[in-house]
Amino acid sequence: MDPKDLRFTKTHEWVHLDGDVATIGISRFAVD
Repeated sequence: MDPKDLRFTKTHEWVHLDGDVATIGISRFAVD
């Protein structure tokens, strides 16, 4: 995944859309 293709929320979650599939996660900042 290219970071420029991610969409971030104000609370440091992100989503990556690939067609009909969405992958979600949390930023490294949120992990710390």
